[in-house]
Amino acid sequence: MLKFSCRKIKTKKSKKRLCSLLTHKVYFKKQTIDNCLLFGFYCVKIIIMKNSVIFVDCFNTIICRRVSPEEVIFNWAKKVGEKYSFESSYFYNWFNEVKRKLAIKKKLKTGEAEYSIDEILIGVLSKLKNSEFLKNKNLETLKKEMLELYVEAEENVQFLNVEVVNRLEEFKSQDKKLYVVSDFYCGKNILERWLKNLGINNLFDDIFVSCEYQKSKRTGRLYKQIIKTLNLNKKEILMIGDNRHADFVKAKSCGLKAEQIKTLPVKMNKDIKILSKKGENFLKYQEIFAEFGDNYNYSNYAFPLFLFEKRLFTALENAGAKNVFFLAREGQFLKKLFDEYCEIRGCKIKSHYLQVSRNSVLVASLKPLEEEDFGGLIKEAINLNIKRFLISLNFTYDEIEKIAQKLKVNINARSSNFIKSKEYKGLISSQTFRRLYEEKRLEQQNAFAEYLKSYNVNFANEGIHVVDVGWKGTIQDYITKFFNGKVKTFGYYLGCKIAGGGLYSQKTGLLYSNPSNKMMGNIIFHHRMFAYEQVCRADHNRVAGYKIVEGKPKIVYGDEVDDNKVYRELIEPLQRQIIVKFKKICELDKNYYSLMEVTAIKSFWKMLKKTSKADYTWITQAEDCHFDNFARVGFMFKRWKHGLRYCWFKLDDFNFKMRFGLRLKFLKPRNK
Repeated sequence: MLKFSCRKIKTKKSKKRLCSLLTHKVYFKKQTIDNCLLFGFYCVKIIIMKNSVIFVDCFNTIICRRVSPEEVIFNWAKKVGEKYSFESSYFYNWFNEVKRKLAIKKKLKTGEAEYSIDEILIGVLSKLKNSEFLKNKNLETLKKEMLELYVEAEENVQFLNVEVVNRLEEFKSQDKKLYVVSDFYCGKNILERWLKNLGINNLFDDIFVSCEYQKSKRTGRLYKQIIKTLNLNKKEILMIGDNRHADFVKAKSCGLKAEQIKTLPVKMNKDIKILSKKGENFLKYQEIFAEFGDNYNYSNYAFPLFLFEKRLFTALENAGAKNVFFLAREGQFLKKLFDEYCEIRGCKIKSHYLQVSRNSVLVASLKPLEEEDFGGLIKEAINLNIKRFLISLNFTYDEIEKIAQKLKVNINARSSNFIKSKEYKGLISSQTFRRLYEEKRLEQQNAFAEYLKSYNVNFANEGIHVVDVGWKGTIQDYITKFFNGKVKTFGYYLGCKIAGGGLYSQKTGLLYSNPSNKMMGNIIFHHRMFAYEQVCRADHNRVAGYKIVEGKPKIVYGDEVDDNKVYRELIEPLQRQIIVKFKKICELDKNYYSLMEVTAIKSFWKMLKKTSKADYTWITQAEDCHFDNFARVGFMFKRWKHGLRYCWFKLDDFNFKMRFGLRLKFLKPRNK
């Protein structure tokens, strides 16, 4: 460092001496000095102030990166995701969230926004404290392993700033003291490792990092701390760095000499920006969504159905279930999807298809007439009459006719309080009814018991875990009643309007659950709940009951409506497409923590926006052969019925878009 005072150079000897001083080592070239002296015979009195101590910044000064710092973190998140089954963007967002909160907290407390990577990792792992991921895992070991992955991620993109290193080597040859001074969240030992990896660790006498002192160059406190610790003269210190504020302005304000070097910052890759927000597999999910074009738009039910199977898998694992029973008929397709999921995940839970219906299990669960109140049936059916009541109990039309002849009453007369009506009292006093009731009850009870035994499951010890579309879990109620308090039943549904339960029966909605609104997508997945039943249709008719044939239980199917035609022509082709998409989603999503929840919800919304008139037509055709009250309107009203259905679908979708469209646009994953 040169300081000048006015003095005329009079002799050649003094000129020669001046040139030798100015050209000493690295300060000036001799030609430059000669030109300077040639044009002005007045020079200043030269005092060479030797900077015996050099402070130098680390990143973008000594060590440069081939990518942006944010991309380094994302690459690290990918390494963590591959090792611990995390969605990289999940970990990336957690890391930045914890880092931001730590900075604010410490800034308010100490005036310094300094934190260490250990503190960040502790904050990230604390988000997983209630997670299955941390079962049987040592937190200290996890932290060390994750930190090692970060060090490797940094090493893979680092290179030396050769010009600065050459200059530092020149300083070192002059016996100057060199110190690395960095604002960073990794400690001295990690920076030392990186410098050693690059082969320049011997250049430096020591390393000072802000996170270890909780003081930074940004505020100037780190400079003061180092000067005090090493007992230095600040006039002898030169600070070299790329950051104008921290390395130049603040260094000068602390009395140090400072020099700013210019480096070009590396901008974050645009694709990384998208993937860090929307997930590593975002672009691939878009390809899956677009597969099969606009035909069979309902194939994108693969997204919510995948989310259901994933949540089901987690719920069964948490419950320690060894066996799970998918209830007919929608359970047939749900079981196929679950088996696909388990094959990829290596699940050991054994799945079964339990062929049941409300009527079949209702009759099997009935008690003797003196003890039976028909509470479940009364709740399900309003304004019953004798005919409808007997059909629900699986009485044949011939049997109903025999009973009607004995009663001599109008069996079609409805009553708002059927149990207390005179028709009902007359019915239960009928000996014909009582005899047939007891025969059917015992026959179905014994046959259903044998049917359950055929699965070789110890229900008394394990309980029974059942899966269905939903929505009230009536079949589960009848199964619970059948076991008469000897077996606990656990129900898992796409949607459940009556969640919770009692001591022997628990119900859980995995996509929609009322009254809970805490689950992501809870209300949104309730929309179009009727479509799940069509999409998950089975290849057989309704189960009417059971019988024993040659000592073995046999299923008896109803023949009210033949579903085979619509299944073959409409449902089966769609289900094949859903399975294709489902497998691809499975291959992409193998993580404990992922953005699948947000992806599934937004895909559902996107599917809804793309719904065409042809899609509405498809769902009405699928429902025509379904055995429900609305579909039984006569053929002459078919066109009118389709028009009414179409209008209702459109109005319902419009209402949904108005309520949730803007909310979905800004939807983000919740911390688990």
